[in-house]
Amino acid sequence: MEAVKRVAGHLGNRPATCRKYYVYPAIINAYSDGSLFRTIESGIDQHTAYSGLGLTPEEYAVMVTIASY
Repeated sequence: MEAVKRVAGHLGNRPATCRKYYVYPAIINAYSDGSLFRTIESGIDQHTAYSGLGLTPEEYAVMVTIASY
C-alpha cells in the first residue's frame, strides 16, 4: 500500500514497522476490501447532514471502521 510506504519513509521506518505499530489493522483490512471508501462516502453524507458540525468524513470512517472490527 503506497500510503503506508510514504508514512514509513516520512517516519524513517520500514513499511512493516509502520503497519505493525502505527496503523490499526481494521483500517488496512477496510482499505483492502474497498469498504473504507464506501464508509468515507457515508461520512460525507453525515458531514453534510450536520452542516459541517459533526466529524469530518475521514474521522467518521475511522470511527465506524474501528467500531465494526
